[in-house]
Amino acid sequence: MNKKYFDADELILSKSYVLGVLKLVEKRWQDNGTPKKFILGLKAFRAGLKYTPNNIFETFWKQILEFLNMLMYENGKAQAKSRGEMWVDVLELIPTKINEGNFDLSQDMTKKELEEDDKN
Repeated sequence: MNKKYFDADELILSKSYVLGVLKLVEKRWQDNGTPKKFILGLKAFRAGLKYTPNNIFETFWKQILEFLNMLMYENGKAQAKSRGEMWVDVLELIPTKINEGNFDLSQDMTKKELEEDDKN
């Protein structure tokens, strides 16, 4: 029996689709007056990808997606932390608690924080 798994970073899009999106970005940059050196850099990047073998292309884009997902996650945590949202603090405690073998995260919250959490 084959087990199904989900890989958020698996590239399903075709190389031509990715290259098409990059071409649209290039057009948007041209329309918005982006400096030519950036547009030339994007053109060179697109040309390099066009001639990259598919197996290398897929590996490269998988790494790009992993990196972007990590950045979006870290940015979301930073945004929440800047707004004072407590879930970030709790989330950051989890690895330490697992290592300590103590999974009661509530003891690290103040009484006031617990009361506020119960209200929500």
